[in-house]
Amino acid sequence: GYIDRVYAADTGGNVWRVDMPEGKSWTHFKLAELSASGIANRRRFLNQPMIARTLFSRVSSVFYNGEMHQVREDIPFDAVLIGS
Repeated sequence: GYIDRVYAADTGGNVWRVDMPEGKSWTHFKLAELSASGIANRRRFLNQPMIARTLFSRVSSVFYNGEMHQVREDIPFDAVLIGS
């Protein structure tokens, strides 16, 4: 497979997501800001994030054309894990 998304962390306690769609401009945004002011609340990430990609399945019952049908929708989910 191809890489189309990158997660990164910095020593300021931020987690970033970079989307790299094929043939389009790359975009990035701050996914989380987990550090705060005060010495006790400062977080510094020195390790890379680990990603667990999965799918949530949502099943709905739909009445169509006189019959009951079940429709399944798979929704992608990325769990981002990082230690400080």
